[in-house]
Amino acid sequence: MIEHPIVVNTRLAGHSTVNTRTAITTLLEIWNLLMLFNPLRVLFPISLICLVLGGGWSLPFLLKGRGLSVGALLLMLSGIVIFFFGLIAEQLSLIRQERMAFFAQKYERE
Repeated sequence: MIEHPIVVNTRLAGHSTVNTRTAITTLLEIWNLLMLFNPLRVLFPISLICLVLGGGWSLPFLLKGRGLSVGALLLMLSGIVIFFFGLIAEQLSLIRQERMAFFAQKYERE
């Protein structure tokens, strides 16, 4: 492998357009791509965290015989809802990917 030095010209005028807003926009685009192609990979850990935190929060109340706290129930139900939302999003993503593959094959034959 040969190394070759890179010559970079200095900026003659103006200033950089990369700022915090650009970083946030980039992160949102990455989030959108993840949700577009593999939503369960994103939503399953979030739902698991909610379920574990809700279970951990409710455990002391259950051991004392006081029932479940509202916060623990909210966390656990949020985890369940996020999980099923992820399953639905995953199914929609698979349907979309199958349709794209079908159209790619159709236009490839023509």
